[in-house]
Amino acid sequence: MIQFLLDDVQYDAPKGWEEIETSIKRDFQYNSVLANQDTEVDFSGEAYNYLYTKLRTEGFCTRVKFEIRISNDGLTFRTLLRGNLFVSDIQFNERTCIATCKIEDNSYYAMINNNKSLATALDSGLSKNGVAISTPPIYAVDFLDILTLGVARNVNCYRVYDVFKYLIEFMSDGRLQFTSDYLETTSFSSLDEGAPSGYGWKGLCITTGINIRNGNATNDFTQSQFSFDDLFKEINRRIPLVMIVENPYSDSPTIRIENRDYQYTNANIFTATDVYEVISKVDTKNIFAKISVGSSVVTDQGLFPEQIHFFGFGPEVYNVQGECNIDTKLELGTDWATSSNVIAESLNGAQDYDSNLFLVETEYFTSTSGQTWNFNNIGLTTPPVPYYFNTNLANNYILSRYRGGIPGDLVKYTGPKGDGEFQATELSSYAIGALTTMNFTNVIFNTGGHYDGNNKFTAPLSGVYTFNISLTATSAGYTTPAQLCSIGIYAYIYDAGGTLQSNNQFGNLITMNDANPTQLYNQTVSLILNDGWYVIFRAQKSASIPAITATFQVGSSLECVDNSIGGGLFLQVDAADFPIYLYEMIYPMCQSEFDTIMANTVGTVQFNMNGQAYRRGWINELTYNHQQGIATIKLISRNNGN
Repeated sequence: MIQFLLDDVQYDAPKGWEEIETSIKRDFQYNSVLANQDTEVDFSGEAYNYLYTKLRTEGFCTRVKFEIRISNDGLTFRTLLRGNLFVSDIQFNERTCIATCKIEDNSYYAMINNNKSLATALDSGLSKNGVAISTPPIYAVDFLDILTLGVARNVNCYRVYDVFKYLIEFMSDGRLQFTSDYLETTSFSSLDEGAPSGYGWKGLCITTGINIRNGNATNDFTQSQFSFDDLFKEINRRIPLVMIVENPYSDSPTIRIENRDYQYTNANIFTATDVYEVISKVDTKNIFAKISVGSSVVTDQGLFPEQIHFFGFGPEVYNVQGECNIDTKLELGTDWATSSNVIAESLNGAQDYDSNLFLVETEYFTSTSGQTWNFNNIGLTTPPVPYYFNTNLANNYILSRYRGGIPGDLVKYTGPKGDGEFQATELSSYAIGALTTMNFTNVIFNTGGHYDGNNKFTAPLSGVYTFNISLTATSAGYTTPAQLCSIGIYAYIYDAGGTLQSNNQFGNLITMNDANPTQLYNQTVSLILNDGWYVIFRAQKSASIPAITATFQVGSSLECVDNSIGGGLFLQVDAADFPIYLYEMIYPMCQSEFDTIMANTVGTVQFNMNGQAYRRGWINELTYNHQQGIATIKLISRNNGN
């Protein structure tokens, strides 16, 4: 037995209901798997009269609930389909008295898709239709001085989690709920590959330049209103997200926003055995040729070396290696400010960024308080040491988080390859004292002439330089087996004026004893050097046992093996992680099986043909005909479905 209800009242079956289908489609704008009904039916008789009266008495914005219920025993009914009829979309034939209606999903398309671009103030406390909603709590953040780490200013902000919640309530008049485990985490995980240990995204917050400049004396967003679409784009292009609609046919669906990998779980939700026909192909539209990244709001004024490729915050474009790409671009460029220099300039009183929106990485204390998370990501150790803002929002970390969504390695050629590279060796042995400048006088090659022929290397341009030191260390003079001799090698970095900037240890200590008096040492370390800065390498023997001697033997070598100033490979990816294979099939499915899929659209569907091994993929699109019990299934998969 089947019932057809409008606003919970039963009417005769509409014509065309047998063709009603529910589609589950992957939305690449929101990295989402969303359900939708996209079918027309014709109502007549009393149902026509009811709908026509709705139009005339309640206006064209009226929404009518539509539900199909089914029962096996005539007593207990379960919902087969639930959606909305919007009176503005109904075509009324006044001669035949037939109302042609488009059935629309009652969670996403009705409440979000049509309102996602509506900008609003965060302190209005009203939805788009004037319904009272709770404003997000002010998140007061202590912005730390990058040199002293003292509190420079307390600034009014809003947490990203709270703003998402507010905007979803704004669009839906409070009918949609919001949740996110990812945006409430207090520690980074493997999902944030390459990120320094820290405080997670619970403290990620939004503010304006004028708020940073004035501190908590202002909470001014008047020039910087934005929409749900704006917010999702700005966050997603830095931290890949997925949006899921949970309980889509309940009275209060929940919008869940998580990290991108949330949509690729390995839990099996359906098995198609002995499929008659499978169509497979490559999803070529996603084999893009290049990727852009970085904020448009950036400045070279400040202590962060913004001119360095890959590690900064500004706009950059990288090519994707491969031979089968098409001429498209993955756009990760953003408009909101994240630059450490721009934040520092605003703190110092610059008015140029007053109307800009800022994303700021903070350590979360409470729902209303936190402080900026400042990190010495260049590795300087000599005071004053700058501790920059927004380390995990720099381009290198953004691109690292997108590894699974990039079809090939990222490369960029910015100049002649090889300039600044050199190799030099030592022709004689020498003893290591308390602090000894190392000698590499035998120059094998010196591209561009930036090595002085002894120990000093000067950077021709700002960039990342990779050095390798290889040597043999020997020791003597032990009096007991317990005695150790340790040697540390250090990279002393100076600015162009000769002021020491850092003296970081170059790799591991060389440790020797009486049983092992000789050690081979080989270390490779990358250093960030500004234009005109130079580096000198020094060694230091432990002074606890002066009688023990240490010597570097003939043949030790120093090399600059690579740098970023000429470009090259910036990010290596595993192409096997890229979802690229598409599979299409038609398969019978009962309503309960479809309901299971609807409850967990992020799991895998496994399938086989002719008794072959099972393959699996994730739903790219699934269209289900409720009356016929037939599903058209389109899957997307990594590794050719294995």
